[in-house]
Amino acid sequence: MNVRRAHLKSKLGCTRCKEQHVKCDEGRPSCGYCTRHGVPCIRKPAEPSSAAQLAPRVSRDGHHRNSVKKSLPAVASRTFHSIQPSRVATPNIEAAIPTQSLEIWKVELLHHWILNVAKTFEVSPRFQELWQDDAVKVALHHEFLLHIILMLSALHLGLTKSPLFSEIHHHFILSGCSHATARLQAETNNISATNVRAVDAFPFLMSLYALSMPLLDQTQKDGETILDEMVHILVLIQGNKVVREQTNPWTEHHNLEPWAANYDILDEPDSTVAAFDSDQVVRELQPWIDASDDGSRVQGINSHALQMLQYAQKHNLKTNLKPLMWPNLVDQEYLCLLRLRNPLALVILAHYAIILGQCSSRWWCLDWGIRLVRAVERALPAKFKTCIAYPLEKLCLGPNGSQPEV
Repeated sequence: MNVRRAHLKSKLGCTRCKEQHVKCDEGRPSCGYCTRHGVPCIRKPAEPSSAAQLAPRVSRDGHHRNSVKKSLPAVASRTFHSIQPSRVATPNIEAAIPTQSLEIWKVELLHHWILNVAKTFEVSPRFQELWQDDAVKVALHHEFLLHIILMLSALHLGLTKSPLFSEIHHHFILSGCSHATARLQAETNNISATNVRAVDAFPFLMSLYALSMPLLDQTQKDGETILDEMVHILVLIQGNKVVREQTNPWTEHHNLEPWAANYDILDEPDSTVAAFDSDQVVRELQPWIDASDDGSRVQGINSHALQMLQYAQKHNLKTNLKPLMWPNLVDQEYLCLLRLRNPLALVILAHYAIILGQCSSRWWCLDWGIRLVRAVERALPAKFKTCIAYPLEKLCLGPNGSQPEV
């Protein structure tokens, strides 16, 4: 009779092997399984060893509670399943997410958000204060909002090359925001005085997440991958319109303080037009659209996208926020043309790269402008390459997307 061999568990194995139910060989810096599959090897955080850390906590009612420090995979599996919508009109301490239920590294990310991340928006003092203070208070009552705040805080650590960025943060980022967005959708379908502030705050943060997430991967990407990433970003930013349509009636009817008032986000008229001559772009590109072999419907879609780009650039929205405007103005049919790699749709997208390039000092944009115009140039048929001379010039790129010699 065959006797089943005892299975020796790997206590120091990586999280991916555990998820795949594979015995980890615990190789350093990457185990054999992760090396063979070309995936990041994320180690489980070390368990606390001192008696004080291992001792169970006792609540006020005398019941024992486990330590708040749990392994990351366990946290990921339960995150958002236990949250229930708050039933009070005004946030209060009893209804908030208990701070003792947050792992230490999450508390540290929240602290980093308050002290550092919110300051990087550089829109207005009131705008900064709202995201430092009010957003955190609201997030402690709504886990989907707290999740996106923590995610952006971790991304900020990673993209700014902070020495505080760790494997825990990397693993957290890789876990994504699918649970948070699913919860957002449920809350959006049931807007109330209880959740409207949290739902209304989410679109801006999701837009920053959409732009910054692909930047964390520093591996060399081909042009098609970059274009697919940008289309996905545009889809995510555009989806915020649906949320706004649900929250705006509530915020206006109840006279709630907006997260972004006009006096916060608007600059002096025509203060940034000189950086991007959108009138010149329309004069140069519209004849190409009219003379193209595309049907009248496709020509109309591209013409509208070009006009919206002109409108977005001329609008006196502050420069740091401009990348978020044009995606909300284009039609979904234009995004379909981008997926099909319609040449003139790509040309218009290359000019959007100028707006991204204007925000290259922001951690959520960085080199997106250069990445995008290079990807478009590689995808364009030869006859259309002259159409992107302007964005190549504005982004200081030479022929074939190369940096000019100094």
